[in-house]
Amino acid sequence: MSARFRAPRGCLVAPAAISFSVKPSAYGATPPERLLASTLIAGFTALLSGEAGGRIIARAPTVGAFGRGVGVSAPDVAVGGGQQGLPGRFALRGQDYACRVLGAGPALLALHGFTGTGATWLPLAAALGSSRRVLAPDLLGHGDSGASRDPARYQLGEQTADLAALLDALSEDAVDLLGYSRGGRLALAFALAYPARVRRLLLESTSAGLDDEAERAARRTQDEGWAELLETAGLAAFVREWERLPLWASQARLPPTLRAALRAQRSVHDPRALAACLRGSGQGVQPHDWLRLSTLGVPVTVIVGALDDKYVALARRLQAGLRQAELNLVAEAGHAVHLEQPLAFAARVAAALDRPLAGAPTAAGEGR
Repeated sequence: MSARFRAPRGCLVAPAAISFSVKPSAYGATPPERLLASTLIAGFTALLSGEAGGRIIARAPTVGAFGRGVGVSAPDVAVGGGQQGLPGRFALRGQDYACRVLGAGPALLALHGFTGTGATWLPLAAALGSSRRVLAPDLLGHGDSGASRDPARYQLGEQTADLAALLDALSEDAVDLLGYSRGGRLALAFALAYPARVRRLLLESTSAGLDDEAERAARRTQDEGWAELLETAGLAAFVREWERLPLWASQARLPPTLRAALRAQRSVHDPRALAACLRGSGQGVQPHDWLRLSTLGVPVTVIVGALDDKYVALARRLQAGLRQAELNLVAEAGHAVHLEQPLAFAARVAAALDRPLAGAPTAAGEGR
Protein backbone atom coordinates (compact mmCIF):
# COMPACT_ATOMS: atom_id res chain seq x y z
CA MET A 1 0.00 0.00 0.00
CA SER A 2 1.32 3.40 -0.91
CA ALA A 3 -0.32 6.73 -0.31
CA ARG A 4 0.70 10.29 -0.91
CA PHE A 5 -0.80 13.53 0.35
CA ARG A 6 0.04 17.20 0.33
CA ALA A 7 -0.06 18.89 3.72
CA PRO A 8 -1.91 22.20 4.11
CA ARG A 9 0.35 25.11 4.95
CA GLY A 10 0.98 25.49 8.67
CA CYS A 11 -0.67 22.23 9.66
CA LEU A 12 2.15 19.69 9.67
CA VAL A 13 5.87 19.99 10.32
CA ALA A 14 6.53 17.29 7.77
CA PRO A 15 7.80 17.32 4.20
CA ALA A 16 5.14 18.45 1.74
CA ALA A 17 4.65 14.89 0.56
CA ILE A 18 4.94 11.73 2.67
CA SER A 19 4.85 8.18 1.34
CA PHE A 20 3.62 5.14 3.26
CA SER A 21 4.47 1.64 2.08
CA VAL A 22 3.74 -1.91 3.17
CA LYS A 23 7.06 -3.73 3.32
CA PRO A 24 8.10 -7.31 4.10
CA SER A 25 9.58 -6.38 7.49
CA ALA A 26 7.19 -6.66 10.42
CA TYR A 27 6.26 -3.50 12.28
CA GLY A 28 5.39 -5.28 15.51
CA ALA A 29 6.07 -8.60 17.15
CA THR A 30 2.52 -9.95 16.84
CA PRO A 31 -0.03 -10.16 13.99
CA PRO A 32 -2.45 -7.81 15.84
CA GLU A 33 0.28 -5.18 16.08
CA ARG A 34 1.00 -5.49 12.37
CA LEU A 35 -2.74 -5.25 11.68
CA LEU A 36 -2.97 -2.11 13.78
CA ALA A 37 0.01 -0.50 12.07
CA SER A 38 -1.27 -1.27 8.58
CA THR A 39 -4.78 -0.05 9.33
CA LEU A 40 -3.63 3.10 11.12
CA ILE A 41 -1.61 4.06 8.08
CA ALA A 42 -4.48 3.36 5.70
CA GLY A 43 -7.03 5.19 7.84
CA PHE A 44 -4.70 8.10 8.55
CA THR A 45 -3.84 8.71 4.92
CA ALA A 46 -7.50 8.44 3.92
CA LEU A 47 -8.47 11.06 6.51
CA LEU A 48 -5.64 13.31 5.42
CA SER A 49 -6.66 12.92 1.81
CA GLY A 50 -10.24 13.90 2.59
CA GLU A 51 -9.44 16.80 4.90
CA ALA A 52 -6.40 18.23 3.14
CA GLY A 53 -7.65 17.98 -0.41
CA GLY A 54 -4.90 15.55 -1.37
CA ARG A 55 -5.30 12.23 -3.11
CA ILE A 56 -4.61 8.61 -2.37
CA ILE A 57 -2.82 6.94 -5.24
CA ALA A 58 -3.16 3.32 -4.08
CA ARG A 59 -5.67 1.19 -2.25
CA ALA A 60 -5.51 0.40 1.46
CA PRO A 61 -3.70 -2.88 2.25
CA THR A 62 -5.55 -6.12 1.76
CA VAL A 63 -5.99 -8.67 4.54
CA GLY A 64 -3.03 -10.54 3.11
CA ALA A 65 -0.86 -7.47 3.50
CA PHE A 66 -1.56 -7.29 7.22
CA GLY A 67 0.29 -10.53 7.81
CA ARG A 68 3.36 -9.25 5.98
CA GLY A 69 3.84 -6.37 8.36
CA VAL A 70 4.22 -2.75 7.54
CA GLY A 71 6.93 -0.16 7.31
CA VAL A 72 6.74 3.61 7.07
CA SER A 73 9.02 5.81 5.06
CA ALA A 74 9.18 9.56 4.56
CA PRO A 75 11.80 11.78 2.94
CA ASP A 76 14.82 12.15 5.21
CA VAL A 77 13.13 10.22 8.03
CA ALA A 78 14.64 7.10 9.57
CA VAL A 79 11.97 4.93 11.17
CA GLY A 80 12.58 2.45 13.96
CA GLY A 81 16.31 2.98 14.17
CA GLY A 82 16.76 1.72 10.61
CA GLN A 83 14.71 -1.45 11.14
CA GLN A 84 11.36 -0.24 9.81
CA GLY A 85 9.70 0.37 13.15
CA LEU A 86 10.79 -2.75 15.03
CA PRO A 87 10.90 -1.88 18.73
CA GLY A 88 14.25 -1.83 20.49
CA ARG A 89 14.66 -3.77 23.73
CA PHE A 90 15.74 -2.22 27.04
CA ALA A 91 16.29 -3.74 30.48
CA LEU A 92 15.11 -1.04 32.88
CA ARG A 93 15.20 -1.52 36.64
CA GLY A 94 14.56 -5.24 36.41
CA GLN A 95 11.87 -5.03 33.71
CA ASP A 96 12.05 -5.58 29.97
CA TYR A 97 10.80 -2.65 27.87
CA ALA A 98 10.09 -2.35 24.15
CA CYS A 99 10.46 1.12 22.61
CA ARG A 100 10.06 2.28 19.03
CA VAL A 101 12.23 5.14 17.79
CA LEU A 102 10.44 6.88 14.92
CA GLY A 103 11.81 9.77 12.87
CA ALA A 104 14.61 12.22 13.50
CA GLY A 105 15.17 15.50 15.29
CA PRO A 106 14.70 16.60 18.92
CA ALA A 107 13.15 13.86 21.05
CA LEU A 108 9.43 13.61 21.81
CA LEU A 109 8.62 10.90 24.38
CA ALA A 110 5.04 9.74 23.71
CA LEU A 111 3.09 7.66 26.24
CA HIS A 112 0.03 5.64 25.16
CA GLY A 113 -3.10 4.98 27.20
CA PHE A 114 -4.37 1.92 29.04
CA THR A 115 -4.55 -1.12 26.69
CA GLY A 116 -2.53 0.75 24.05
CA THR A 117 1.01 0.30 22.74
CA GLY A 118 3.71 2.50 21.27
CA ALA A 119 2.20 1.77 17.83
CA THR A 120 -0.47 4.32 18.80
CA TRP A 121 1.91 7.08 17.73
CA LEU A 122 2.85 5.78 14.28
CA PRO A 123 0.65 8.29 12.37
CA LEU A 124 1.86 11.19 14.51
CA ALA A 125 5.49 10.25 13.93
CA ALA A 126 4.88 10.13 10.18
CA ALA A 127 3.13 13.51 10.29
CA LEU A 128 5.93 15.19 12.23
CA GLY A 129 8.43 13.79 9.77
CA SER A 130 11.99 15.05 10.14
CA SER A 131 11.07 17.58 12.82
CA ARG A 132 10.98 15.10 15.72
CA ARG A 133 12.41 11.81 16.93
CA VAL A 134 9.43 10.11 18.52
CA LEU A 135 10.25 7.71 21.36
CA ALA A 136 7.23 5.42 21.74
CA PRO A 137 7.59 2.76 24.46
CA ASP A 138 5.15 0.01 25.26
CA LEU A 139 4.48 0.86 28.90
CA LEU A 140 4.89 -1.82 31.55
CA GLY A 141 2.23 -4.53 31.27
CA HIS A 142 1.43 -3.58 27.68
CA GLY A 143 2.41 -4.91 24.27
CA ASP A 144 5.93 -6.30 24.04
CA SER A 145 7.14 -4.89 27.36
CA GLY A 146 7.38 -6.82 30.61
CA ALA A 147 4.17 -8.19 32.13
CA SER A 148 4.75 -7.81 35.86
CA ARG A 149 1.85 -9.07 37.97
CA ASP A 150 2.87 -7.05 41.04
CA PRO A 151 0.54 -4.03 41.46
CA ALA A 152 3.24 -2.15 43.36
CA ARG A 153 5.43 -2.18 40.25
CA TYR A 154 2.81 -0.07 38.43
CA GLN A 155 2.76 2.74 40.98
CA LEU A 156 3.50 6.06 39.30
CA GLY A 157 6.73 6.52 41.25
CA GLU A 158 8.00 3.22 39.84
CA GLN A 159 6.82 4.05 36.33
CA THR A 160 8.40 7.51 36.29
CA ALA A 161 11.70 5.99 37.45
CA ASP A 162 11.47 3.53 34.54
CA LEU A 163 11.00 6.41 32.10
CA ALA A 164 14.01 8.24 33.53
CA ALA A 165 16.04 5.06 33.03
CA LEU A 166 14.77 4.80 29.45
CA LEU A 167 15.92 8.34 28.70
CA ASP A 168 19.32 7.48 30.19
CA ALA A 169 19.52 4.40 27.96
CA LEU A 170 18.68 6.54 24.91
CA SER A 171 21.16 9.28 25.95
CA GLU A 172 18.41 11.89 26.21
CA ASP A 173 18.90 14.50 28.93
CA ALA A 174 15.59 16.28 28.30
CA VAL A 175 12.63 15.66 26.01
CA ASP A 176 9.29 17.06 24.98
CA LEU A 177 6.71 14.82 26.63
CA LEU A 178 3.27 13.75 25.35
CA GLY A 179 0.80 11.54 27.18
CA TYR A 180 -2.70 10.28 26.40
CA SER A 181 -5.26 9.36 29.09
CA ARG A 182 -3.44 7.12 31.60
CA GLY A 183 -0.25 7.99 29.75
CA GLY A 184 -1.08 11.64 30.36
CA ARG A 185 -1.31 11.08 34.10
CA LEU A 186 2.06 9.34 33.91
CA ALA A 187 3.50 12.19 31.84
CA LEU A 188 2.30 14.75 34.38
CA ALA A 189 3.77 12.70 37.23
CA PHE A 190 7.09 12.46 35.36
CA ALA A 191 7.21 16.22 34.75
CA LEU A 192 6.61 16.85 38.45
CA ALA A 193 9.23 14.29 39.53
CA TYR A 194 11.88 15.16 36.92
CA PRO A 195 11.24 18.79 35.88
CA ALA A 196 14.73 19.28 34.45
CA ARG A 197 14.14 16.46 31.95
CA VAL A 198 11.00 17.96 30.36
CA ARG A 199 11.09 20.85 27.88
CA ARG A 200 7.40 20.96 27.03
CA LEU A 201 4.46 18.91 28.27
CA LEU A 202 1.50 17.88 26.09
CA LEU A 203 -1.51 16.25 27.73
CA GLU A 204 -4.28 14.59 25.70
CA SER A 205 -7.56 13.72 27.41
CA THR A 206 -6.17 13.39 30.90
CA SER A 207 -6.44 14.72 34.43
CA ALA A 208 -4.37 15.18 37.58
CA GLY A 209 -6.24 12.36 39.34
CA LEU A 210 -9.17 12.21 41.72
CA ASP A 211 -9.19 14.47 44.79
CA ASP A 212 -12.63 13.54 46.12
CA GLU A 213 -12.43 10.62 48.55
CA ALA A 214 -15.87 9.27 47.66
CA GLU A 215 -14.92 9.25 43.96
CA ARG A 216 -11.61 7.58 44.79
CA ALA A 217 -13.36 4.82 46.73
CA ALA A 218 -15.86 4.29 43.93
CA ARG A 219 -13.06 4.09 41.37
CA ARG A 220 -11.16 1.51 43.44
CA THR A 221 -14.28 -0.65 43.52
CA GLN A 222 -14.81 -0.20 39.79
CA ASP A 223 -11.20 -1.00 38.92
CA GLU A 224 -11.22 -4.07 41.13
CA GLY A 225 -14.25 -5.28 39.16
CA TRP A 226 -12.37 -4.81 35.90
CA ALA A 227 -9.31 -6.58 37.35
CA GLU A 228 -11.40 -9.55 38.45
CA LEU A 229 -13.02 -9.73 35.01
CA LEU A 230 -9.58 -9.86 33.41
CA GLU A 231 -8.45 -12.64 35.74
CA THR A 232 -11.57 -14.77 35.61
CA ALA A 233 -13.12 -14.25 32.18
CA GLY A 234 -10.01 -13.39 30.18
CA LEU A 235 -8.94 -10.63 27.83
CA ALA A 236 -11.56 -11.09 25.11
CA ALA A 237 -14.44 -10.75 27.57
CA PHE A 238 -12.79 -7.72 29.15
CA VAL A 239 -12.29 -6.00 25.80
CA ARG A 240 -15.94 -6.55 24.84
CA GLU A 241 -17.12 -4.87 28.05
CA TRP A 242 -14.45 -2.16 27.94
CA GLU A 243 -15.52 -1.09 24.48
CA ARG A 244 -19.08 -0.55 25.73
CA LEU A 245 -18.01 2.28 28.05
CA PRO A 246 -19.63 5.65 27.20
CA LEU A 247 -16.09 7.07 27.01
CA TRP A 248 -15.67 5.38 23.61
CA ALA A 249 -19.09 6.26 22.14
CA SER A 250 -17.67 8.68 19.56
CA GLN A 251 -15.45 5.92 18.15
CA ALA A 252 -18.52 4.29 16.64
CA ARG A 253 -18.03 6.73 13.75
CA LEU A 254 -14.58 5.36 12.91
CA PRO A 255 -14.19 3.12 9.84
CA PRO A 256 -14.85 -0.56 10.66
CA THR A 257 -11.28 -1.56 9.76
CA LEU A 258 -9.88 1.01 12.18
CA ARG A 259 -12.22 -0.14 14.96
CA ALA A 260 -11.12 -3.71 14.31
CA ALA A 261 -7.47 -2.66 14.50
CA LEU A 262 -8.10 -0.86 17.77
CA ARG A 263 -9.71 -4.01 19.19
CA ALA A 264 -6.70 -6.00 17.98
CA GLN A 265 -4.38 -3.64 19.84
CA ARG A 266 -6.41 -3.97 23.03
CA SER A 267 -6.12 -7.76 22.69
CA VAL A 268 -2.33 -8.22 22.69
CA HIS A 269 -1.72 -7.86 26.42
CA ASP A 270 -1.34 -10.22 29.36
CA PRO A 271 -4.68 -9.98 31.22
CA ARG A 272 -3.10 -10.48 34.64
CA ALA A 273 -0.62 -7.69 33.93
CA LEU A 274 -3.49 -5.35 33.01
CA ALA A 275 -5.23 -6.33 36.24
CA ALA A 276 -2.10 -5.48 38.22
CA CYS A 277 -1.85 -2.17 36.36
CA LEU A 278 -5.40 -1.24 37.37
CA ARG A 279 -4.74 -2.13 40.99
CA GLY A 280 -1.41 -0.31 41.13
CA SER A 281 -2.02 2.88 39.19
CA GLY A 282 -5.77 3.41 38.89
CA GLN A 283 -7.09 6.84 39.77
CA GLY A 284 -8.55 5.45 42.98
CA VAL A 285 -5.10 4.55 44.34
CA GLN A 286 -2.68 7.02 42.75
CA PRO A 287 -2.10 10.29 44.65
CA HIS A 288 -3.70 13.22 42.88
CA ASP A 289 -1.54 16.11 41.65
CA TRP A 290 -4.01 19.00 41.55
CA LEU A 291 -2.27 20.89 44.35
CA ARG A 292 1.14 20.57 42.66
CA LEU A 293 0.20 21.89 39.22
CA SER A 294 1.35 25.44 39.98
CA THR A 295 4.89 24.20 40.63
CA LEU A 296 5.36 23.20 36.97
CA GLY A 297 7.41 25.77 35.13
CA VAL A 298 7.31 24.24 31.64
CA PRO A 299 4.85 25.17 28.88
CA VAL A 300 1.87 22.79 28.88
CA THR A 301 -0.51 22.13 26.00
CA VAL A 302 -3.80 20.47 26.95
CA ILE A 303 -5.63 18.76 24.06
CA VAL A 304 -9.15 17.39 24.43
CA GLY A 305 -12.02 16.33 22.17
CA ALA A 306 -15.01 18.65 22.26
CA LEU A 307 -17.36 15.62 22.44
CA ASP A 308 -15.72 14.36 25.64
CA ASP A 309 -17.66 16.44 28.18
CA LYS A 310 -16.05 14.97 31.28
CA TYR A 311 -12.52 15.55 30.07
CA VAL A 312 -13.30 18.99 28.68
CA ALA A 313 -14.17 20.01 32.25
CA LEU A 314 -11.00 18.37 33.54
CA ALA A 315 -8.94 20.08 30.84
CA ARG A 316 -10.30 23.48 31.88
CA ARG A 317 -9.39 22.70 35.47
CA LEU A 318 -5.87 21.71 34.41
CA GLN A 319 -5.50 24.94 32.47
CA ALA A 320 -6.62 26.97 35.49
CA GLY A 321 -4.13 25.27 37.81
CA LEU A 322 -1.06 25.43 35.58
CA ARG A 323 1.22 28.44 35.22
CA GLN A 324 1.78 28.16 31.45
CA ALA A 325 -1.07 26.25 29.87
CA GLU A 326 -2.79 26.44 26.49
CA LEU A 327 -6.09 24.62 25.97
CA ASN A 328 -6.95 23.08 22.59
CA LEU A 329 -10.50 21.81 22.03
CA VAL A 330 -10.76 19.64 18.93
CA ALA A 331 -14.14 19.57 17.21
CA GLU A 332 -15.80 16.27 16.26
CA ALA A 333 -13.51 14.25 18.54
CA GLY A 334 -14.11 12.29 21.71
CA HIS A 335 -11.57 10.83 24.12
CA ALA A 336 -9.02 9.53 21.58
CA VAL A 337 -8.38 12.74 19.64
CA HIS A 338 -5.27 11.27 17.96
CA LEU A 339 -7.41 8.49 16.47
CA GLU A 340 -10.66 10.32 15.75
CA GLN A 341 -9.16 13.54 14.30
CA PRO A 342 -5.52 12.66 13.46
CA LEU A 343 -4.86 15.64 11.19
CA ALA A 344 -6.14 18.19 13.72
CA PHE A 345 -4.27 16.38 16.49
CA ALA A 346 -0.99 16.35 14.57
CA ALA A 347 -1.38 20.03 13.72
CA ARG A 348 -1.86 20.95 17.37
CA VAL A 349 1.07 18.84 18.51
CA ALA A 350 3.29 20.38 15.83
CA ALA A 351 2.24 23.89 16.87
CA ALA A 352 2.91 23.12 20.53
CA LEU A 353 6.36 21.78 19.75
CA ASP A 354 7.12 24.94 17.78
CA ARG A 355 6.35 27.23 20.73
CA PRO A 356 9.61 28.88 21.86
CA LEU A 357 10.77 28.04 25.34
CA ALA A 358 11.32 30.81 27.87
CA GLY A 359 14.58 32.55 27.05
CA ALA A 360 14.97 30.74 23.73
CA PRO A 361 15.52 32.85 20.61
CA THR A 362 12.62 33.29 18.19
CA ALA A 363 12.97 33.10 14.43
CA ALA A 364 13.75 36.81 14.47
CA GLY A 365 16.46 36.29 17.04
CA GLU A 366 14.56 37.90 19.92
CA GLY A 367 13.43 36.44 23.23
CA ARG A 368 9.74 35.93 23.79
